[in-house]
Amino acid sequence: MAQRVFDDAQSVATGSVYLRHVGPFFGFFGLGFTQYCATQGTGKMAVPLVGALARTVVALGGGLIAAMQTGLFVSVGLGMAAFGTAGVYALLRDCRKQN
Repeated sequence: MAQRVFDDAQSVATGSVYLRHVGPFFGFFGLGFTQYCATQGTGKMAVPLVGALARTVVALGGGLIAAMQTGLFVSVGLGMAAFGTAGVYALLRDCRKQN
């Protein structure tokens, strides 16, 4: 996919490494994002907002600590996982309150 956009071999290699390390976490990001949008209508934004902030803190903190490019990509993926986990927590919490 990256070869369609970039001609430079190093850019294609970097894009491939990124997708290999961050790609498995995109599902968490999608889950967190859908919960973030859904809770805007209910007015219960505290947990999704904390999840979004956690994603940013984990990605930035891990990126500052990471000595290698791969470490940066892993921290971005872990930030997405934190965001998705917060979304699942908010969903389960609201389901328990309704029962």
